[in-house]
Amino acid sequence: MSTSNGLVELAVPRDRNGSFEPAIVPKRARRLGNIDEVILSLHSRGMTTRDIESHLYEVYGVNASRELISNVTEVVADEIALWQTRPLDEVYPILLRRRHPPADQGQGRGDHEGRHLAVGVDVEGRKHALGLWIADSEAAKF
Repeated sequence: MSTSNGLVELAVPRDRNGSFEPAIVPKRARRLGNIDEVILSLHSRGMTTRDIESHLYEVYGVNASRELISNVTEVVADEIALWQTRPLDEVYPILLRRRHPPADQGQGRGDHEGRHLAVGVDVEGRKHALGLWIADSEAAKF
């Protein structure tokens, strides 16, 4: 089994009725959920499938195939598509726009992208993220 601590060999007991249910690791599981979380975290930071594959091997000793990594990240892509096509309320009494300046200001890093987040507050007072836009720079045209 692949875990965040490397490969773990499991010996699963068998019973005549096949009624044994493991408490920690589900039957026929090949990896624990923690590996999925690591893959998603690395993917969200912009790492390629090949980079994630080599990182998992170097750090955790896990041989994760590119197909496995793609399958894990596809789930998030589907959820993002659903979020982007969700219906919005007709009215948001309060609309907030938050600009995040480039991360390199005073830190010497080469990140020059500008990030903008639009948040709407509905009639009941709940906040909703309406959109997130990322541009290569903070130019006025954006």
